[in-house]
Amino acid sequence: MHAVWDGAATHTDQLGEPSAVAVDRSGVVYVTDRLQGRVLKLDPTGAMLAVWHESASGPFARPTGITADGQGQIYVSEGDGHCVRKLAPNGTELARWGEQGERWGALNAPAGVTVDQLGNVYVADSGNSRVQKLTSTGIGLSSWSYLPTPGAPADDEDDDYSADAFLSRPRDVATGLTAGGAGSTSEFLVADWGNHRIVGLDRLGRKLRTWGASTDRPGLLQRPQQVVVDREGAVHVTDSGRRAVLRYDARGRLLGEWRLPAVMEDGEEYVPAVGPLALAPSGDLYASESSGTRLYRVSPAGTVLATWDLAAESRENSIYPTALAVDSAGLIYILHGGSRVQRLSPAGERLGGWGGRGSEPGQLLRAADIALGRDGTVFVLDAGNDRVQRFDANGGLLGMFGRRGQGPGTFNNATSLDVDPAGNVLVSDGGALGRVQRFTPDGQALEGIHLGSGEANGATRLRGVCAAPNGRVFVADNGTGRVYTID
Repeated sequence: MHAVWDGAATHTDQLGEPSAVAVDRSGVVYVTDRLQGRVLKLDPTGAMLAVWHESASGPFARPTGITADGQGQIYVSEGDGHCVRKLAPNGTELARWGEQGERWGALNAPAGVTVDQLGNVYVADSGNSRVQKLTSTGIGLSSWSYLPTPGAPADDEDDDYSADAFLSRPRDVATGLTAGGAGSTSEFLVADWGNHRIVGLDRLGRKLRTWGASTDRPGLLQRPQQVVVDREGAVHVTDSGRRAVLRYDARGRLLGEWRLPAVMEDGEEYVPAVGPLALAPSGDLYASESSGTRLYRVSPAGTVLATWDLAAESRENSIYPTALAVDSAGLIYILHGGSRVQRLSPAGERLGGWGGRGSEPGQLLRAADIALGRDGTVFVLDAGNDRVQRFDANGGLLGMFGRRGQGPGTFNNATSLDVDPAGNVLVSDGGALGRVQRFTPDGQALEGIHLGSGEANGATRLRGVCAAPNGRVFVADNGTGRVYTID
């Protein structure tokens, strides 16, 4: 990570919801800001050169995709305008085409856009679940929705009508070259969002390869929620889609997968989804049910070593964990009910707690996560109040930081936090900014690392952040089914 540009120097320049970036041959950077309906032009250092809110045909309507051709001309797709605009480097509109519809050449919520070496334009026509190929003036050349199997003629649609033979709400398209040196074949890579995969296509729209599909095959993530890295460097990921914990080595190779024991409810047996996860000093893990009261201590491979049921005679006194942390003495800290912290002994005995629903200092509102500093400080992500609160081990308030916003040190739908080996606090922000921020223990903002632009449909939903013992940071993206790493 060499630099972070969030435009936060001034309110005017602050990015609202950046969705795509293009770089021309001279190194000039173009960014579509979908939330604020504009295109930003920056020099290679990130200095603002121009901001375009409109061109000759009117204001931009949710500009989404952007690309630059070999002549420096810019193509912008508009999700709400259902069109593509072609702009000169100074922002002058050269052409505009497209209207909402399903016919050839019409568009429906277009997303990504790219240009090949011949000047042909390719648009991820997301709402119509296809990729369209057009001339640089918008004349339709071909449309890809059905993907023939490798080796089949481009017009042969008799061999496969299964669901994965079709695109589903593609979000981006890019040009590239397949491996092979001289004589390599041009390839188009499509982000097939609805099928949770990347598809490589040739110039006729035939499927060359696919990868990343969210299926039930071992090792493939569906809805990753939380990441925990143990002392040996193994990465444990809870996956609500698979209702399991997947264990990988540091290179992402699958080591194993485990689930919680089956339980009986209303006379029927079912396997509960894994909820929050925490690492104990012994190297064991603590896991709880996603929506239940059972707490488990398990080995790294998933063998259950102990079980506690935190239910009580009344629901008000029962504990439904939403986040867990374990200190160096083995004491367990449980976040529950969105507003309470409960401490347990290593044997599962209740030792007291603190909190309460509200916005006053020490109160919590939709609290999302809990983490411990090396000195025993308890950090609670008070998401409903857009802040992090610091407590001592007995619940005494030590301080707080954060407020709602999009600039440095502010939060917009914060989802998770952890403490890195240096004692700094990491907070993932799953809102429009799609970032991880790093703070000193007393709340001074150190850096913001942007991982992508959030979308209501789930294209980016950062959930769990975890700092490994070596300082490497892992972030679970529930929307894309991926885990990011930050060095």
